[in-house]
Amino acid sequence: MNEPETSWVTRQRELRAEIEVRSRLQPLRDHLVEAASRPQQVRESIGDIRLAHGPAVSRPIDFYETVSLESWGAPDAATNRKDGHYGPVFRSESELSLLRGIARALADGDETAVGVLGNLVHYVVHTGFTYAVNATEKSASVDLLRDEARRCVEEFLTQNQWELSFEEELVKDSIVDGELLIALEAAAGGVRARHVEPAWLTQPLDPQPLEESLRQRLRLRHELDWRYGIATRPGDATEIYGYYVRWNGDAEQWSFYPPSRFLHLKRNVPRHVKRGLTDFYPVSARIAGATELLSRMGTGAGIQASIALIIKNGSHLPSGGSIESLTGGGSAGADPPFATSSWRNGEVIDTFGREFQAGPMGGQQAANFVQVLQAMRRATGVRWSMPEHMISGDASNNNYASILEAGAPFTRAIEAAQQKYIAAFETLLWRVLRIYFEQGRFHRSGLPWRQIRSLLAIAIEGTSPAVRDKEKELRVAQALREAGVMSRRTMASRFDLDLDEELRNEANEKESGTPKAESGEARQS
Repeated sequence: MNEPETSWVTRQRELRAEIEVRSRLQPLRDHLVEAASRPQQVRESIGDIRLAHGPAVSRPIDFYETVSLESWGAPDAATNRKDGHYGPVFRSESELSLLRGIARALADGDETAVGVLGNLVHYVVHTGFTYAVNATEKSASVDLLRDEARRCVEEFLTQNQWELSFEEELVKDSIVDGELLIALEAAAGGVRARHVEPAWLTQPLDPQPLEESLRQRLRLRHELDWRYGIATRPGDATEIYGYYVRWNGDAEQWSFYPPSRFLHLKRNVPRHVKRGLTDFYPVSARIAGATELLSRMGTGAGIQASIALIIKNGSHLPSGGSIESLTGGGSAGADPPFATSSWRNGEVIDTFGREFQAGPMGGQQAANFVQVLQAMRRATGVRWSMPEHMISGDASNNNYASILEAGAPFTRAIEAAQQKYIAAFETLLWRVLRIYFEQGRFHRSGLPWRQIRSLLAIAIEGTSPAVRDKEKELRVAQALREAGVMSRRTMASRFDLDLDEELRNEANEKESGTPKAESGEARQS
């Protein structure tokens, strides 16, 4: 009777002890889980990467050592998007700068990445975007207002050398870096656009003085989150109060821009993430792997091509000679090594009767490596819906007309990218006009900015990547023009014409008398 009772009491005591231990370990477990998911806060971007065994170096880091499938497969934690992070991809400026550095190394030094980037920029920008300011109402006063706004836009584009060259630079850097950063500054009689490097947009070392001034000016009762150099409401990265830029990484040379003086276009991230992500992030490993494979194929083929012939004879020694005379060493009783000699531009290898096995590059497997290389590059092109010949250089399986027709995947991808840049540039131009308004350029109208904003419309168009039937487009444009749906300026931009320049040319022809074509006919008659 006592023995079962005693064992039951013992089990009860052991169970209580286990429960007590578990209860004591649970807070520690919760702390470890919370610490593991907590993002690290790094105040500044890293410069040169310092290896554990030596001084700082600026060489590109192998992608395989930095981003792995394990990091992609990390659990989705509730803090992954906290404070503007994009976990598990990046949770600090240093992690983001490393991904950006990998993308820049590829974009500058890998032929595949250079070709991809060039194709994207050329198709998105092509001959450049066209910019126009139109009036939303018909009246003499609104026309004067529109003309002044057009002059302001033209001055801004000209002073900043914006069209084509700057457009290509902005589009290229945004694809590589994952974001486009432009700071606007009022200059003497104009507006200056400054291209901001992503590494310059960084968390201030001591944000307290700037934060106190900003909170007083904006009458804020809460503190600010300065991670990634963007001042936001804590816990809400979409409520932005300004951007902190440290020029060239110099702590003494910094500027703070309100949202009305700054353009920030992010790529590949949702809106509640503070910074953008490079286009090359998901395909960097594949690009690097394809380049390594191609390099080894070239090295192997070069070695194979340098071998003129291989002699397999039965004799171990040439007549009257010795192993030492061929190889400079060894003994007569030992198996002779291979002997090589120069024969024109190749090498002659004497195996002395021993069998050998040629490497893969010298056998039937060589063609398989080419197929693997093409498959890797095609898989890379999927990232941008890019046709095969643009990524692999092999146009045998492509029809140029079909891949660039309206509705094709690559065409739609380029058109979607153009619309994102058009929306960003339109936002930028409105902020530029607001600065001109504050400089007094629209004081003659006597209208407040809000009313001016409602009376004007900014129209920006890109060059369509689709194969164009210009005759058909002209008929459609003429029909729209006659119906009053399309303006002359929009119609001119559709055909890559500058309406103002064409009107000036027409006026010059009228002043000079007979147009050149007619004067030529008169001379012939």
